[in-house]
Amino acid sequence: MLGSSRLIGLLNERGVSGWRRPGVVPAAARIAIGLAFVALATALLVATGADLPIAASVLLLVVVCASVLGYAPGIAAAVMAFGALNYYFTEPLHTFAVHSTSDVVALVVFIVIAVIVGTAFAWLNDLRLRAQRAEHDALLRLSFIDRLAAGAEPATVLQWAVVELVALFDLARGQITSAGIRYRALGARAETETRSFAHGDDFCLEVGLGHTVPPGELRALDALGASLATTLERIRLDADAREQEILHQLDRSRAGFLTAVTHDLRTPLATIKAGTHALLLDDPRLSVDERRKVAEVAHDESARLERIITNVLELTRVRGGALRPEPIAVDAADLVGAAVRRLDRLTERRTITVDFDPELPPLWGDPAMLEHVIVNLLENALRYSPAASPVEIAATTSADGRQAVRVVDHGTGVGVDDRERMFEEFVRLEPARPPSGTGLGLAIVRAFVDANGGQVGYEETPGGGATFVVTLDVADREERP
Repeated sequence: MLGSSRLIGLLNERGVSGWRRPGVVPAAARIAIGLAFVALATALLVATGADLPIAASVLLLVVVCASVLGYAPGIAAAVMAFGALNYYFTEPLHTFAVHSTSDVVALVVFIVIAVIVGTAFAWLNDLRLRAQRAEHDALLRLSFIDRLAAGAEPATVLQWAVVELVALFDLARGQITSAGIRYRALGARAETETRSFAHGDDFCLEVGLGHTVPPGELRALDALGASLATTLERIRLDADAREQEILHQLDRSRAGFLTAVTHDLRTPLATIKAGTHALLLDDPRLSVDERRKVAEVAHDESARLERIITNVLELTRVRGGALRPEPIAVDAADLVGAAVRRLDRLTERRTITVDFDPELPPLWGDPAMLEHVIVNLLENALRYSPAASPVEIAATTSADGRQAVRVVDHGTGVGVDDRERMFEEFVRLEPARPPSGTGLGLAIVRAFVDANGGQVGYEETPGGGATFVVTLDVADREERP
């Protein structure tokens, strides 16, 4: 038996139009068809010279078949079969008179059995049609919901829905009005009556009827309209909730950015202003060495300010989709060398150990982005580890054949609860790590690594400290320099 998901899949592929409501044939026409069945069977029985038992069996079967058309055709066929059995197959033939008591009993038994069996079959057939109809109504409803939940445009689904409703219920016309927009479909019948089913303030299902529709079908139409209205409202509420969440995240990012600007930009600006002011005073009490130190401090703070602004701009470009990687084959050792040169003020009094196997293949990625990744991780390690401890950078081949670059420090490390949160924007870990940055460095690292198809993770350094692991693809042989 097919599961509901499989059934919905079939409906989505072929539409619910694979099943159609049986055409509404007038009662008189259905009775005429049932009587024609009896007349044809009687003629065949007379032509073949059938006796009374055979004729009774065949005509009873014909009555059962006529009952499929409904109660009235079944009863009419039973009465006609009784007359035909009496006239053509009961002595004396070709007359409605019955001389034998046993023949009277047989005819009475026949008419009773024919009526009972015909009525029972008509009732069962009616139940079967109702069950089949209910199943297709439910599947149609599920198909509406499934298509909307799958992300289909509501306008497309509503237009498809009104076409399916017209075909399924044999309507003259169908119209769905949602959010002020109308979706229409026409049937083959001439419209004789209009019914409307409103659900909420901005959803209405209007149908034009061309025949007498049972109350059960009207209730089914109302239920289908209610399902569509409810699903559309839920989708609207979900969209509103997502929009509110985005606005909340935007407000949080703005608040974090303003906090960073207030603290982290003001501090270097104040230092630069004070240093340059001291130099402009031309105070004779300042020696040449003191003036140089003041200039170096101002230079360091301006470099720090430049890195903060660069981080903000780079992250904004990545989030906005304006910065796309241009991958080439690049040696990891070259990236590390460039990163160390960019951080010369931080690295000149520190020990940095580099461990690279010269046989390692080059990485495949955007060199500018990957250099920025190494710079941010190296600056992070230098700032958050003791001045006397070394910082280590190593590259190895990972288990899946990719290359893993590790930046290792021997500082305080990162708590378990903060290891995922620290990659978010404007997050600074306190009090274990002093708030000396904007909280954007690791967010940029993850954004750049993700953009190059890699992963960044965290490991504990043996003996204490943090190890950041960047895993990237290696260049194919024909792409290597």
